Amino acid sequence: MSTFTVFVVDDDRVYCDSVRELAHASGMTVETFPTTAAFLSVFDAARRGCILISARVARAGHRSLLWYTSALPLPVIFICDYDDRTQDLRSAKAAGAILIQMPYRGSGLLAAIDEAFRREEVRLQMPS
Repeated sequence: MSTFTVFVVDDDRVYCDSVRELAHASGMTVETFPTTAAFLSVFDAARRGCILISARVARAGHRSLLWYTSALPLPVIFICDYDDRTQDLRSAKAAGAILIQMPYRGSGLLAAIDEAFRREEVRLQMPS
């Protein structure tokens, strides 16, 4: 899985740096983007990995959360506030998104990323 990348989309630079440090310590490659537009402008469907995106930032990109899980080929992990129980979040989860509610432990985030990478492995093994 070392060829996989965690694509982090969040406008909080300190948060992005902390995720990068945590993931790097576990041997993962990370790329960060401050907006969904910045991420989508360079997104290459041939890349492998997962998308870790703040539900708040995703919504600010004027797309439904379900769009990210259906339009993008990579597994999606949404970071959401502890009290976020919106229908679009439930729909995204039903479509296969992984949800992590804040606050969370680093081990929980790493477990979610590992799960996303396992899903990516399965996707890549499926006949096209």
